[in-house]
Amino acid sequence: MTLTLNLTPDKTARLQEQARQAGLPLEDYVQQVLEQNTLPAAPPTEHTAEIWAEKTKRFFQWADSQDRTIPVVPLESLDREHMYEERG
Repeated sequence: MTLTLNLTPDKTARLQEQARQAGLPLEDYVQQVLEQNTLPAAPPTEHTAEIWAEKTKRFFQWADSQDRTIPVVPLESLDREHMYEERG
């Protein structure tokens, strides 16, 4: 990608001096500054099989640790009609 910057002569001179001190051509120096000051790329959203296996294992460990004396909620009580039956 090509990017055009409209800088004041003062800013241009400062960038050129900083590039010279870094021992880099101006374009390379500006690219380096931009790369150092931008947010890193978002981590990939795909998980490896090992990560999914670990997450699944932890979920089942958590599920096994829950109190099994708590009564199960019947699925029909979660139906919209059942929730709002008193409203007619």
